Amino acid sequence: MNYEQRDIILVPFPFTDLSTIKKRPVLVLSKTTDNELSDDLLTCAITSKHRNFPYSIAIDDRNIEEGSLPVQSTILISKLFTIERGLVVNQIARLDIKTFEKKKKIFYDMI
Repeated sequence: MNYEQRDIILVPFPFTDLSTIKKRPVLVLSKTTDNELSDDLLTCAITSKHRNFPYSIAIDDRNIEEGSLPVQSTILISKLFTIERGLVVNQIARLDIKTFEKKKKIFYDMI
């Protein structure tokens, strides 16, 4: 399946001690055209914890163009990683363009 930039997908995510794996949402950052050519997706973490994380954006269903989030969440822009497309469990939502553009500004400020 092809995944698009702004998709929110579920992926298996290990606990830091590697004892357990849990499904967690991530935001696809890589461009859709790149995703069609590569087996890897560039993503950033999403958490349901509501702390004041640096370089983050709080989101809820008002920021979602398609699908839904189970709870209000926070995009952790500084938590970047790649994931192999075959490990994706499913797509659960798509972030709206306005919030994605806000994320890009925060990302540029971070680097």
